[in-house]
Amino acid sequence: GGGSEEFEVRVGEEEGAWRPKPVPGVPPCAVRLACGPYHTLALLSAGKGGGRVWQWGDVSDTPQAPPHPVQGLERIVQVAATNDANAAIDADGCVLLWGGSLANLLLEAPPHVLGGVRRDPAPLRPLRGRAVRSISLGGSIATAVTADGEVWLWTLSSLASVAGTVRRRFIEWSRLELPGDAAAGAGGEEGGERKRHKKRERRRDEGSDDDDERRKRKKEKRDRRRREKEAGEASESG
Repeated sequence: GGGSEEFEVRVGEEEGAWRPKPVPGVPPCAVRLACGPYHTLALLSAGKGGGRVWQWGDVSDTPQAPPHPVQGLERIVQVAATNDANAAIDADGCVLLWGGSLANLLLEAPPHVLGGVRRDPAPLRPLRGRAVRSISLGGSIATAVTADGEVWLWTLSSLASVAGTVRRRFIEWSRLELPGDAAAGAGGEEGGERKRHKKRERRRDEGSDDDDERRKRKKEKRDRRRREKEAGEASESG
């Protein structure tokens, strides 16, 4: 995982290669990890209601930060990390962000604080009111999948420095219109299940229509035979 030399993990058989070992100071039990280049997040289990988040490594301007709990995060169900930015989703589907420039951009911070470090997680306002079930972070991109199967995308088109002031260009969240039910493949199982349910209902309705048609034809055939029989009996009696 990411971190300083104390926590770095190497793979190989060459002499001096470091091997995986427990990270000292992190309590059990970690159920999910998220790594940036030089830092790591660990989501600790706390049952179905979500858990707490621990962080360690080279986090922005805090080199070789030892493992410590991230204050203000409770009932967390997912974590994500990239460079110096971090995200967490709580049990209600609220996204919280903290870290450096990318986190500040996503949180729509004023230009004069974009280069600073946000220590306290803050809610992602553009997606408020939508329960988010998954989020991913990149260097200049973020994606989120809601509980309804919607996929949302954020991209940073450009940054310009004018007279020492950082200016933002074309930064916004937008919903992706995906072909078919691609949102289900990205994590929106509910959307896919709704579509499958509609298909089953349509097939059942079509089958019901077929059954009605068959019953109608059988009835017409019985009526025709009865009329023919009655006509034959009337002819014989005459």
